[in-house]
Amino acid sequence: MSRSHIAFFGLAIACATGACGGRPSYWDAPVFAQGSNAFGLTNGVAVVDDADHRVAVLIGGAGQALSTTALPIGHNFTSAAASPDGSTLFVLSSGDWPRKSVTDDPPSLTVVSNKAFQPSAVRYTMSQPLASLAIDPLGRYVVAYQGSGSTAVFTQNPNEVVIFDLNRAPSAGSAGQPPNPVSRTIRSYGGTPQRLTFTPELNLPVGAPSTTSRRLLIIETQIDLTFIDLDHAFDLPAPRPDITVRLTSGTSAQSVTPAAVVVDDNVDDGRIALRTQNEHNVYTIQLLATQGGAPSGSTPNPNDFNPAINLTDVGGTPSDIAFVRTDQGLRVAALVPSRSEAVLVEPDTSATTLVSLSAQYTNLSLVTNVVNATSPTDVALLWSGARGVASGVALWALGVTVGQPYRSIEVLDIAEPIQAVDSVPGTNQRLKVLETNSGGDFFVLDLLQRTAAPLHTTSAASLSIAPDGLRMWAFAVGGTNLASIDFATLNPVPLTTNLPISSAFDVANTSGGRSLISLHTQGALGATVFDALKPDTATSRETPAILLEGP
Repeated sequence: MSRSHIAFFGLAIACATGACGGRPSYWDAPVFAQGSNAFGLTNGVAVVDDADHRVAVLIGGAGQALSTTALPIGHNFTSAAASPDGSTLFVLSSGDWPRKSVTDDPPSLTVVSNKAFQPSAVRYTMSQPLASLAIDPLGRYVVAYQGSGSTAVFTQNPNEVVIFDLNRAPSAGSAGQPPNPVSRTIRSYGGTPQRLTFTPELNLPVGAPSTTSRRLLIIETQIDLTFIDLDHAFDLPAPRPDITVRLTSGTSAQSVTPAAVVVDDNVDDGRIALRTQNEHNVYTIQLLATQGGAPSGSTPNPNDFNPAINLTDVGGTPSDIAFVRTDQGLRVAALVPSRSEAVLVEPDTSATTLVSLSAQYTNLSLVTNVVNATSPTDVALLWSGARGVASGVALWALGVTVGQPYRSIEVLDIAEPIQAVDSVPGTNQRLKVLETNSGGDFFVLDLLQRTAAPLHTTSAASLSIAPDGLRMWAFAVGGTNLASIDFATLNPVPLTTNLPISSAFDVANTSGGRSLISLHTQGALGATVFDALKPDTATSRETPAILLEGP
């Protein structure tokens, strides 16, 4: 029975008894249970129910039981994202905007945690609705910004970023105590924030007699880069100013559009590399000590570093870049698929080494920690999703880059173009799951054995890798078929549900085991729970109408 049917029945009884008064508006709202609003956490599944202004945290238990805890969130849900470690869900809400009374809900960020299977929430308020979130992979910060999202605001400041320090409680601020969050408007030359990157700890400034460990926020707009020193973003009476790097091709004043940034993991190097969407240069930036003291007209607490920039033409528009360790030292590796080449760029001199590739590879990721963790040089996995590319995957050994660089490429025999490469955590880090463009075929790549075991589904499948790294799940969104695939044997265990599956999550449960919680959007959100360690349809348990009750 749907919520709207029950609401109608309750209204009829109330009117019959002469009690036709007002009632909360959530009973007139449809159940909002789209699969895209469900998020897997370490110990459960969080479902955003915007109509009731809540997050429902689903927790598995013994015998495939399922419990639900509801936590309040702000009005008018905008977006949400889980932390990389799965411990926390961040929910952004625009509130009742524009506010017409003091009781209207302000824009907010709700931080939902499920530590030790005890769901809790902390709420931070903002002065203006924003649509997008950037999550710090180290768990210290969250930043809200407008980006390409949409909020119902008549007048918007698209260059505002709001920085939340998750190590501090929400605060309006006081004498000697900065507020949390803090709002910043970045310097604009016509661009607005599009992508945000958090650096690891860096010892800055490079080349100074003394350095301090700090982290930066790098903001890409359509035309430039902005750096914010996060360790000084909450300084009183005023934070350090942001630094904007305006980008041009080097041959004209025409602006170029950033496509991605990468940060060197050497904490003493202070290097960033950038590729763009519309030209052939790779930009390398080093954060050097400011010369000659604080610039004239600067704020009382100026930055102590300045970006030094090098441009290197790599012969075509790069599709991916990464800092790599080679037999000749640090380089920026750039893939140039239009030329079937990789280019190694020396970041100080812009000297280049060309490496011919057997295919138009578009993506790379470092796998040194798996293939040869003790090696001083890197190994990269190359792949391509371009149609018609015969060799989908190759390994590139960066220990052979001069003299005979062609010998550094080892092509693996996978004929299909690769749509995505999924990492496997835990004890099976040597494995990668390769999703193909067809959607119905995928491979389990063993980086140590150099083998790629094929698996096939009869229709396009969604894949979900268990956080413990022991298995993965394949299911068709909108279908009732599901399979568990153990990485030790690669033998699929076929399963089925009574209702169509919208999403599935492998999570820890309260009995010390693991549950596979598959969600169904029909019937006010239902779930079928399987024992993830011993999956069997016969022992599964269905829980209907999870979002039926009011808050």
